[in-house]
Amino acid sequence: MSEPRVDLKEIYNRLSEFPCLKQCLSTSQKSAERWLANDYTSKPIEKWSLITGWLSTVSKDWTGLYRRYVIGLENALAFLHTANSSLFPQIAAKLRNHATDRANTKGILAEIGLHVFLTAHGIDFELEKQINGATDVDICAFPTSANPLFLEVQYVTESDANMRIAEISAAYGGLPTSIPFEQDKYRIKTIVHQKVRKFTTNHITFVALDCSDIPHHGSGGSVYSIVAEAFLEAVRGFDINDKPTGYFDHSIDKEIRSLVEGIIWFSTNYENRLNPVERGLVINPHSHWKNEQCIKDFHTLWSK
Repeated sequence: MSEPRVDLKEIYNRLSEFPCLKQCLSTSQKSAERWLANDYTSKPIEKWSLITGWLSTVSKDWTGLYRRYVIGLENALAFLHTANSSLFPQIAAKLRNHATDRANTKGILAEIGLHVFLTAHGIDFELEKQINGATDVDICAFPTSANPLFLEVQYVTESDANMRIAEISAAYGGLPTSIPFEQDKYRIKTIVHQKVRKFTTNHITFVALDCSDIPHHGSGGSVYSIVAEAFLEAVRGFDINDKPTGYFDHSIDKEIRSLVEGIIWFSTNYENRLNPVERGLVINPHSHWKNEQCIKDFHTLWSK
């Protein structure tokens, strides 16, 4: 049975509180209300945009949590509208066109959070820059006036986050106190590898992972240790014990090692202007770009 939701009239009333969000969802041909109505009436709930999901929650959930999330999104958009007005139309279009379901919405919100971070720290950036002929990289940032730093953003979905937990729970009849992480690391490497087709060795390229929905695993280690270890294994070409694991794939590791200068990870704080928090960064020690000033400057800023 589907969880209860408010009707479209109430959704429209709630949207009226958030002028920047309403502006982002609107075009000259299609109002924000129509955008929401299409989501609401033509899809099952599990396929809705996260925005529709938040705005449609019952009153107790709306006032208790989800209104704060929409306020956080509105504050992020209002900040960017004022502080980075030249890029705001692109940001709005990407939100409107790509917030098509829960996972895609979280991916776009992660990007907007990075836009807020870069803008707040005075770093110029561009969006959707083409560096490999046919595809665009999400963000091209300029921490210095020299070489730009390209960021390809990926939200790690809840299914990615929970797949291994579910497997172990089913196998053991409950979570063990120590969880093997080889499959988790292989999945992280696979996610990173899916992005490298956009990269070249002539550009400074990072993969940015929003890990908001990966749970911490207690004694087994945090998601951040998994991400860092997975990347370092890939760039070293073998696992932490100097031998292959059951999930070792040399072709994946080789491409990551040659094409990815580093990996950053974070969680998106939906209540605070979508700011990226719990941030981490690992740099590829084999990269010939590793001593570039733009990487050093970004590393210092990201680690604060």
